Amino acid sequence: MGDIMINQRSEGIVNNMNGYVYHILGCGAIGSSAATQLARSGAENFTLYDFDKVSEANVGVSQYNVPDIGKYKVDVLQETIYDICDNPIILQVRDKFIDNCQYLPYGNDIIVLGFDNMSSRLDAVQIACSVKRLKPVILIDGRMGSQTYQQYAFVKPTVAKYLKYWY
Repeated sequence: MGDIMINQRSEGIVNNMNGYVYHILGCGAIGSSAATQLARSGAENFTLYDFDKVSEANVGVSQYNVPDIGKYKVDVLQETIYDICDNPIILQVRDKFIDNCQYLPYGNDIIVLGFDNMSSRLDAVQIACSVKRLKPVILIDGRMGSQTYQQYAFVKPTVAKYLKYWY
């Protein structure tokens, strides 16, 4: 690709996408969509956390397709990002973030919560915000219901800030 600039339309608006490492916690509907849109915006440095495989239920609401069923979400999402970006740096974690948070920090981390349950979100926030070396620069919490989508962004997040919007 070399000479192709896929995010040319946003040039001058967002020029520092590669200044961060994007930790996608949960690679289902929210996580897969966030990761692909970040890649299309110029981000190339990802850590993908998910232990699950693509199922039929994922196809209608996420970035996965029927041929992906049965494959690990992190594997398919990595390939999708490779198809979008020239030279992405991707670390896959086929495990729960709660058990494998040692992949943080780089000092310029953005965490995207893509879990499908609130207790996992809170557990991850408590870990990421309570351990000084893990503190992300930004925490983005996307929540999807049957007919709604909400997104919260916390700059220099704390557990107290997060709890104000948890439910």
